[in-house]
Formats: sequence, structure tokens, C-alpha cells
Amino acid sequence: MLEEVRITGLGVIDDAVLELSPGFTVVTGETGAGKTMVVTGLGLLFGGRADPARVRPGAQRAVVEGRLTIDVDGKVARQVDEAGGELDDDGAALVLSRSVSAEGRSRAHAGGRSVPLSLLTYLADDLVAVHGQSDQQQLLRPGRQREALDSYAGAELAVVLADYQQAYQRHRDARTELTELTEQARERIAEAEGLRQALTEIEAADPASDEDVQLRAEEERLSNAEALRAAATAAHEALLGDPSAGAYERPDATALVGGARQELEAVRQHDQALAGLADRLSEASYLLADVAGELASYTEALDADPARLAAVQERRAALGRLARTYGPRAAAELAASPAASDAPEDAPAIDPGSDLLYYEGLHGAAVTQKADVAQHADLLVGVVPIINLEWIQKLHRDKGTRGYTSEDVVGTVLRRMPDYVNYICPQFSRTHVNFQRVPTVDTSNPFIARHIPSADESFVVIRFASPKGIDFPYLLSMLHDSFMSRPNIIVIPGGKMELAMQLIFTPLILRLMEARRRA
Repeated sequence: MLEEVRITGLGVIDDAVLELSPGFTVVTGETGAGKTMVVTGLGLLFGGRADPARVRPGAQRAVVEGRLTIDVDGKVARQVDEAGGELDDDGAALVLSRSVSAEGRSRAHAGGRSVPLSLLTYLADDLVAVHGQSDQQQLLRPGRQREALDSYAGAELAVVLADYQQAYQRHRDARTELTELTEQARERIAEAEGLRQALTEIEAADPASDEDVQLRAEEERLSNAEALRAAATAAHEALLGDPSAGAYERPDATALVGGARQELEAVRQHDQALAGLADRLSEASYLLADVAGELASYTEALDADPARLAAVQERRAALGRLARTYGPRAAAELAASPAASDAPEDAPAIDPGSDLLYYEGLHGAAVTQKADVAQHADLLVGVVPIINLEWIQKLHRDKGTRGYTSEDVVGTVLRRMPDYVNYICPQFSRTHVNFQRVPTVDTSNPFIARHIPSADESFVVIRFASPKGIDFPYLLSMLHDSFMSRPNIIVIPGGKMELAMQLIFTPLILRLMEARRRA
């Protein structure tokens, strides 16, 4: 029941309080007294469209506040509590407010907590009904029609209705699960198709190991061929001169060193120290001659072919596209992998001769009375869910892309909670490394969250079961803004999670491979 309405700065109303009593209340007045503004205020209070033109001239904003008596165990009380609001008078009174600024900004509050406008609209279905020209829309809603029919049927059909609702709920649960399985199958098919396409592109390009490094050096050489030739020619002339010039205006380095050596050779028998210097000049003369010969060969072999330069640049561009699409190392690694090119299409899912088996799923470290999966794994990695963050992601995914209602998603979450408690959580005490993304924004009520926290709005807590052999100083230096919270725990910015996985698991996997090779 609506007990009191306070309207400030709305139309002709400067500040007015309307106190309502149980029973029938009539609001009368002559034309222009503000009766329409009272109805407009009620519309705003329960989620109606905000029109800044309705704000009273000279006022900064229009504010409508309402005080209602509600059932403490009812649907409205639960919705307000989930939104973070509080009830007054031992939970029996709810205060709603709505403000509209002169610039058009609108805000809504329920139980003293800022809430989405959609919540007021949702609550209005159970709190108020406006009767007027084209205003009574309740009976047009299928839910209200079913409620009226069920109420008319009486208690005789209540048992049948309850049985039907249970059966229908089971049907919805089965349909939800089937849709999830179908969606997962589609995702796997799309992923496999993407991998096949990537393999086809990489095989067509046929990249070689360190090919881009070699092509970069060749491109640098071809792009500067004229400058390289001029420098090599000038250096050669400085060492041996230019016989084609027909004149030797400048003595070359080889001739000067040779003349110095001849002068010392003529008197070397008189002093052993001078003889030693003569030998060193002889070695220098031979060295200069070798360098001069190599410069001549270099000049003759230097290629300044523009067509070859264009081919090298085109090849580098193709390799660059592969690297940007599949990672800087993926092209060479996939091309060099025997499994990528030689495996038959009908090869088994797990080759007995495989060096490495990677499993991604929910039960890689599961241990039950009937099975012990964890004993078969050499490296267990846990991606630990933050429960409210997981619910936000599931709500956005299931409602936004799969068309489920909030009730559908909540039912699925509750149905899977025993598995989460009994099977999922215990696995994280068996893993070697755990990654846990912790949001730095408010996720206290996942059922009203508008956005999924991004990586930049999170930290990642990385826990090592055994810190032995982990180079934490190296990780801290490579992962900027990271820090140690405990001797076996490093905390990093959320955007650096992928880099952290590369830095942590590359040496661990290499150790496993080396241990297998030695076994």
C-alpha cells in the first residue's frame, strides 16, 4: 500500500506531500491545480519516462519520493534486498525515490540504495496499477491473465497446477542443458574449423625456422646495396689502390705497410727488438691483403636486384600476417610439427607416442570414490572462479546470447551448486598452480550488474603449491606492477595474465619434456 508521496519541483508543484489512508482517496481541484502532476509523479516513481520539460522552471531537478507498506516475505521485499536496499519499520516499509534533472539525467533509489530504473518498473507490477485512458495495461499481460484464470479455478485445480509447474520446470531445465550442450558442440566445431583454416594457411606459406630473421637481414642489405658497394669499394682502394685509375696519387695502406717492413728488414740483424717489429709488420701486410681480397669478392657478389628486394618484402609481409593472426611463434612451430602435416585424418584422439597431452575442462584434478583423475597429470593448473564474477558472466552470456530469463539462469546455478561444492572446489587444493581473477569493481550483487568486469578492472592472484624452482624476481621484473602477497603467491594486473602464463609454464613444460626424454 502507498502511504505517502512527496513531490518537489515537478510542473506547477513546488513542494507538496500527499498522505494516503486505507480505502478510497480522492484528489480534487480546479484546472491547473496540479492533479496531472500527481499522476505524472506516480509514473516517475514507478519507472515512467523522464521528461526534463516537466521540471519546474527555476528548479535544478524534480524529485518524487514514495513510502509503501509491503509484505516482508513477499516478492518485492526479496527484489529490494537483492538490489542492496533496506526496509524501514522492521522491514515493513519501503522508500522509493526518483529524480530528474533539468538536463535530463535521471536517478532511481530503492531502500536507500541507487538502483537501475528497470527495478522500479519491475516493482511497479506488484505495487501499483494506474487506471485511466490507455493506462490500464495489466490485463493485456499473459501472466496476469493466467493468474486470474488460476484464481477463478479455485483450490480444486491447485494440485494439478503444482504438478504442471514442476513438470514444466523440469522441461525447462532439460531444455537449458540441451541448449548448453548444443552450444558447446557448435563452439568446438567452430574452433576445429578455425584450426583447420589456420593450418591450411600456414602450410601454404610454409614458413621456416628463423626465416624472418634471415629475410630481415637480406632486406636491409638489398635496400642499402649502393651504399654498401660504395663503402666496400672505397675501403678496397684505401688498402690496395685503384689500378684502373692509371695513377697513384695517394699511397695505399698495403704499399705503406710494405715499405715500412722493407726498411726494417734491411737492419733487423742488428737488433732483435726491431726484428720482432718487422715480423709484426709482415703479419699486418698479409692481413691487409686478405681483407682487401675479401672486399673485392664482397663487391662482386653484392646483389642490387630490385625484383629480389620486392620478393623479400612481400614474403616478410606474408609472414607478418601469419604472426599477427596466430602469434609470433605459432607459424614456425605449427609448420615444423609432424602432427600438423603428417598425421592422418583418422588418427586417434590420443596418440600413444605423444610427448604432451593437454586437457581443458572442469574435472582434470577430480578425485572420487570411483575415479582418481589427478594422479595421471604431471602439471595441474587451476583457473579459480570468483563466484559472483562467474555469475555475472553467466547471466550476461545466457541472457544476452541465449535468450534465457534471470529465473532460468538462477535455477541452473542452484541446480549445479552441489557439484561445484563437492567436486569443483576440492580440485584447487590439488593443483600445482592456481590463477584467480579478482575484480576491483563492485560485484556484490551479480543479478543487477550491467557489465562484466574487464581484465584491466581486475587483479590475478597466482598461487604456487610449491615455490621451489620458481624465479619470482624474474617474474616481478617482467610483470610490471606485480607484487608478492605471500612467499608462494604473486599478484599481477589482470591484463598481464596471458604473459604470466607464458613466463611460468614455458620452463615448466620444457622440464617435463626433458624428464620424459631422459626416462
